Amino acid sequence: MSGSKRGSLASVGAGELQAMVATLSQTETKEGYTAEKPGAMDLAGAKKRLSVTSTSEKNVLPTAEDIAKEQSGEHSVAADSTLQEKRKSLKAVETEVKQQLPTEGCIAAEQSADVMAGEILEEAKRKLNKKVTVEKQALPTAEDISAEKKDKACVVLSSEQMSKANASKNAAMDHSKHLGTVEVKSGHGAGQGGGMGLNAPGAGPKVNHFAGGGAGVTAKKQVDIKQEVVEAWATVLDDSAKTTWIYCNYSDDLKSLTLQAKGEGGLSEFKAQIGETMAWGAFKCYGVDKRGGTEVRRTKFVFVQVRPESVNMIKKAKQASHKGDVKGVITGAHMDVTVETLADLDEQELIKKLQAATGAHKPNGYEFEPGVFLEADFYGLGIGKKCQGETAGSK
Repeated sequence: MSGSKRGSLASVGAGELQAMVATLSQTETKEGYTAEKPGAMDLAGAKKRLSVTSTSEKNVLPTAEDIAKEQSGEHSVAADSTLQEKRKSLKAVETEVKQQLPTEGCIAAEQSADVMAGEILEEAKRKLNKKVTVEKQALPTAEDISAEKKDKACVVLSSEQMSKANASKNAAMDHSKHLGTVEVKSGHGAGQGGGMGLNAPGAGPKVNHFAGGGAGVTAKKQVDIKQEVVEAWATVLDDSAKTTWIYCNYSDDLKSLTLQAKGEGGLSEFKAQIGETMAWGAFKCYGVDKRGGTEVRRTKFVFVQVRPESVNMIKKAKQASHKGDVKGVITGAHMDVTVETLADLDEQELIKKLQAATGAHKPNGYEFEPGVFLEADFYGLGIGKKCQGETAGSK
């Protein structure tokens, strides 16, 4: 059987084989793949590749002009220009990160910030304009007084409070009966010429500045002022010495004050010392009277606190807390000046402040540089030989 089959297959020719292939039917084979569920990282990566699309809903069909604008990219240009314009209006914000705890000095400076605020408030108060309110009331007539006395409803009955008030008034009058009587025959009365009067230098109780500890209490010093500062200022106060100004600067930790420089020149020499750091100083100038050929010079001392605008508020507050200690060494000043820029030491502005700080008798000029007289004719009476006297009217 098997031998017959092999004999039949061997006898098939090429033509018969091609005819058998032609009768075969075609079969299509499809390969399928099972999709796996994407992971969280695949989704995150796909989200990053997504682009933001803005959907605009229109209730009317777009016109040919709208289509042309959208195709030309005009909307994109307008959006970019708006974005650039808004960027220009943004403010740059600088964030300061501190990696360390505040020092004891910083804490003390913050605690004394109220001193700085108080000085600013006082300076603002001095700039306010004074307003005078006048209240006018009609005095009662004689008929009104007579009618009030006759009216029994207006009679003030005696009371315990009224009795105590009258007794206190009478006691005060008895104690003050001899007050105000001063013996002036010996030339020691009160007044400009009296050396032992009410306005005598050093008369009255001692006045302690705000940094003082009060009676019997020693205040803790806020800043250490070196002895060289004390000695230098003593030479400025000495009329026989030539020193006219001193300038003091801080140590790096703001805990001590040393003498940076001193000199024998005028205000310009003092101003040359001022830089971008906090400092203290003082200088000497002269109020000069030239009247009728007579020249009188009076020494004026100006106390200066240098507080540049570039210094931060914490350091300024700490410097303000040192003012009491510094004024305890640089004594005898006629005027205090706070300097933020060199314009605060302008000669004409200093003259206005000095004139305001003086009494009734005001000099008609000042000298900030040796031999340079700046006129300040407060009364308008003339200078030098043409002076008409303080009580005369100008002509």
